[in-house]
Amino acid sequence: MFFPLGLGFKIKNFPLVTWLIIFACAFVYFFGQQKDDYQRAYMSLPEHREVIIAQDYLFYEYCREELGNPLCERFAFERGLVPQFQYDLDLLGLDFNLSREALEQFASLYRDFARKLKARGPQIEKLPSFPDYTSAVSSLEKQTQRLREFYNLLHHDNITLYTLFLAVFSHETLMHLLGNMLFLFIFGRYVEQRVGPVPFLVSYIVLGTMALGLYAWFNDGNFLHILGASANVSVVMGAFYALFFHKKLKVFFFYLGVKIARFPVKTYMFLFFMLQEFIYSFTALESVAYGAHAAGLVLGMSFGVAWKRIRPVPSPFIYEYEHKEWQSLQFKKDRAIFIEKALNLVKYNPDNNVIVRELVRRLAPIELELSEMDLDEEILLRQLIPTYLKDLYKNDEFNEFYESIERLPHSWSMSVCLSKFSQKDLLKLIDKCIDDERLLTSVLVIQAFVERYEKSPKVKNLLKTLGSVLDHIPLNSFYRRHLLQIKSLSTSTGLKNAINKRFLRQAYD
Repeated sequence: MFFPLGLGFKIKNFPLVTWLIIFACAFVYFFGQQKDDYQRAYMSLPEHREVIIAQDYLFYEYCREELGNPLCERFAFERGLVPQFQYDLDLLGLDFNLSREALEQFASLYRDFARKLKARGPQIEKLPSFPDYTSAVSSLEKQTQRLREFYNLLHHDNITLYTLFLAVFSHETLMHLLGNMLFLFIFGRYVEQRVGPVPFLVSYIVLGTMALGLYAWFNDGNFLHILGASANVSVVMGAFYALFFHKKLKVFFFYLGVKIARFPVKTYMFLFFMLQEFIYSFTALESVAYGAHAAGLVLGMSFGVAWKRIRPVPSPFIYEYEHKEWQSLQFKKDRAIFIEKALNLVKYNPDNNVIVRELVRRLAPIELELSEMDLDEEILLRQLIPTYLKDLYKNDEFNEFYESIERLPHSWSMSVCLSKFSQKDLLKLIDKCIDDERLLTSVLVIQAFVERYEKSPKVKNLLKTLGSVLDHIPLNSFYRRHLLQIKSLSTSTGLKNAINKRFLRQAYD
């Protein structure tokens, strides 16, 4: 089980339009919809009953033609058709305890009939009751159209601005409403933050209405009325995909426990669109308008791409206000003011490596001993270091990475400092450190791995590698001091034993 949580970042401005849309849809559902009145009126139409009877006669004739056994007479009797055919029930020999095979045969026959009836196949059209059926359907459609016009329901034959506008705020069921509004809240607040309230509202209504209108225009299904904000929500999801293509989704999932992870938007967004469609298939009573959803997704993506070209924001910035504030802030000389305002920006985009780098450099200039920092600034730096180190690694800036990690006090948990590195990243980094003969750094990275993944089968081989690395480290006062601190603060017994063995070998030598 998995579920998207959006980007997982806080947003600076309250998503007013997103909440207004949610409240509008809820208000229309509870106080403004007349869908239930329409359904009751539709079900009470005499023409509706006539269509059911005509279809029963049609199926009875189809059944006799295909099966020609008492099972068809049983159907006619139970549907009230027998008196009109004037059969003597005593001569039918009906077995009212039907076998499972007979029931399955009958069900399969009815499914085949329904498919052929929908396609108006020649086998159906030649049945004697088919003209009566088409006449009944035509009469019902005329009455249904009057009801749609009276209740302002969207349909292929009733497309107006008002029916379109009403449809995008209406929902079939409470679960349909809740599913739509949940996805709107998850993705809409970020899109609104990126493009602004007014463009967001206009795109939501105009593009969503276009998607629903196109679907209604090309879908002339009988007795179908179309409603729901699903097409509009698909517009929002499409815009989110285009606007945040290079970002990551925060995802909640349950697999052998509750976990939260982040996945690339560009590869996983369509998976969550399919999840939305799966939810819709269970929360709407009528057929799901997949065509409207697909149209909404395409229109939303087109809007997002166009907006990025019209109002570009350079990566790794997400929002326009973020980039503008940074342009004026980066030249501030006052260290305290810079740190305060830069931290405020990072709060809404923790992955902004440009701001994080400058923050780290101002918080911890090269001449500063990190163990002597003020407590407040040390806490801030600890929060920034994982993102900072991962960014150096991604950009192959290994010299700065080595210098930065070797500056960190040993009291700072190395597994936390490298928390943004996967197992694969850490293993590659260990090999790189050894190749570059940065032996102390390789010990620190091995420490992070064995403490974080202590149950991994790779730990045993890594400890052997650690022994080889330690053999190549000269035990002068500098390295001895560092290794003693690593040993005293590490939570890994294997790592402590490896360092002890190195000291013992030195003593014997």
